[in-house]
Amino acid sequence: MEKRRMFTIEQARKYAGMTQKEMAKSIGVSTSTYVRIEQNASNARVGVINRISKCTGIPVSDFILQ
Repeated sequence: MEKRRMFTIEQARKYAGMTQKEMAKSIGVSTSTYVRIEQNASNARVGVINRISKCTGIPVSDFILQ
């Protein structure tokens, strides 16, 4: 059985080769808001997590939301 790779929000962004500023602009939030999302993803709204997933190409089910 193949082990599935899991990503924090920060790891997903870096995997996609994006800066925090680029990701924030892509998902429609301020850079400061995006930084807070990376620091505490469990407080992020579902719509924001879905947009991050779309931008990175990583399914939401592969995110570690701590």
